[in-house]
Amino acid sequence: MSTDGKSKTKLLTGTMINELNMVGDRLYFNYNRHLYKMITDCTHREEATSQKYAKSMYINIIGNHVFFYDMSKTVKLDVDQ
Repeated sequence: MSTDGKSKTKLLTGTMINELNMVGDRLYFNYNRHLYKMITDCTHREEATSQKYAKSMYINIIGNHVFFYDMSKTVKLDVDQ
């Protein structure tokens, strides 16, 4: 994937991929209502939260923290680079 948009790479296939945030070489995003992280070269994709969170919505990164809303509460996690 190039930063100028000329060379595109499909990162994921799914019906609900949104709320993309980038920190360094990591992408944080909502994938089927769960918070995922992945390195920008499309490797190391994994769910960034444990199964205890039902849904992640409104993902924001501020400093070294990821904030998201999970049904009835705001959750704060450390960004791990």
